[in-house]
Amino acid sequence: VKKPIKVLPNLVDREMFQKEVKEVPERYHVYKKEFVIIGVGQISPRKDIFTFIEAAKCLPDCRFLWVGGRPLGNLTAGIKECDDAIKAAPKNVEFFTEVIPREEMPIAYQVSDVFFLPSKQETFGIVVVEAAACGLPIILRDLEVYKEIFKEGYLKGNNIEDFVKIIKKLKNDKKFYRTWKVKANLIADRYDKKKIANQLLGYYRELLKPD
Repeated sequence: VKKPIKVLPNLVDREMFQKEVKEVPERYHVYKKEFVIIGVGQISPRKDIFTFIEAAKCLPDCRFLWVGGRPLGNLTAGIKECDDAIKAAPKNVEFFTEVIPREEMPIAYQVSDVFFLPSKQETFGIVVVEAAACGLPIILRDLEVYKEIFKEGYLKGNNIEDFVKIIKKLKNDKKFYRTWKVKANLIADRYDKKKIANQLLGYYRELLKPD
């Protein structure tokens, strides 16, 4: 390919995710007095729900909430392995595996305190940007793909010990927590829909310039 290539990234509607939710469904009320760590994504070995569950075992004083189902049903890779792990998960882990309306997702983020996604492979991860738009500190596995797209806006780890240490620090150190809320906002700002729209307009203006 010899022509110039321009990349238009995914975007987030920050207004949607930052809007205060007035009516919270009953099932979310239990989280209001707990320190909640949320993970979002389809249930599969690639998303590494196993590390998510193991971290919960090490942090019984925290609530772990996973939102995401199985888009491919019984054809989902590693479904039995995942189901066995979910059945054996400790009481402080809860899985919302049914389809949740998109308009309800801001509620799930807003009743949480930290976003934690231990995926072993990713492309972009729009849920990371959504969580950042809700002001949650972001914890991700130290993958190469994240370094360019999310820069210094997230906390990174490589194993259960790393993740547990980070979560404890966020829970117990208010200054540390506030710092990473601000850094997460840098991610949301970078992929804000208005900024991306202006970027697209810039591409069109460049194309329309006379030779």
